[in-house]
Amino acid sequence: MSRYVGVRLIQSVAVLVLATIVAFALLHLAGDPVQLMLGDMATPEDVTRLRRELGLDRPLAVQYWRWLRGAVGGDVGQSIRYQQPAARLVAERLPASLLLAATAMGIAVAAGVPLGILGALFRNSWIDHLVRTIAVLGQSIPFFWLALMFIVLFSVQLEWLPTSGYGTWRHLVMPAVTLSTLSMARIARLLRSSLLDVLNEDYVRTAHGKGLDPSRVVLRHALKNAALPVITVIALQLGAVFGGAVITETIFAWPGIGRLSIDAAVSRDYPLFQGIVVLTAITFVLLNLTTDLLYAVLDPRIRYSS
Repeated sequence: MSRYVGVRLIQSVAVLVLATIVAFALLHLAGDPVQLMLGDMATPEDVTRLRRELGLDRPLAVQYWRWLRGAVGGDVGQSIRYQQPAARLVAERLPASLLLAATAMGIAVAAGVPLGILGALFRNSWIDHLVRTIAVLGQSIPFFWLALMFIVLFSVQLEWLPTSGYGTWRHLVMPAVTLSTLSMARIARLLRSSLLDVLNEDYVRTAHGKGLDPSRVVLRHALKNAALPVITVIALQLGAVFGGAVITETIFAWPGIGRLSIDAAVSRDYPLFQGIVVLTAITFVLLNLTTDLLYAVLDPRIRYSS
């Protein structure tokens, strides 16, 4: 296991470096932030001077290497737009994004797991059809449309919840529920399918033949094995929710990483955007590594030889 963890850590570092290279190159191809900062009335001398001050007059490879050396020490540069350390700006927005992602995934798991179990236990019944309908709708309805409908219903018509903002649990309800729908649908569909496969295994039939309680057979025996692929989906969805809540955070004016990334991309704020990319990449890498290790814990048959 220790050898496997070591190999996975080396691979993770390589993935992080590759992610920063791709983001760095693509963001620089998007345009010149100096022209955006100075406006159309800037003289060529002003543009040249500011580019020299920001270090943007150097070759792209040199710019990346200087940034990478600072990033290793926790310094991802100075935000061009906000004139503050980019790491500080990311750290200020991080708690809001973590709160939203954790709440959304909590809702998704709390709703998706029971729905998946019910769909498998009552296969081809009206309960199963209802579960599959909910899952299809959850994967089909766009985030922005669902968010707007929530605002119209719960904020404008019923006046139960605030339309946007941050600070209380009432501000959290609509963005968290909106963000949880896709993950909930995927968890429910995958768990139902996986559980149906496990329920046809010989050891499950033997347990039923011995007269064990059906609910105990499912919850204590079948569910453990059926949960393996679901854990992978939950980990990937948690990373996607954390790093991809751009639309939800923008609509509900939630002060998180997703909304900050939009501001950084629009203003071509290279250091700030790179800091967000690094944070998101680290999140995905850690979640994937944790998932692989959980596999060995949940299924003793899994052994890592490399």
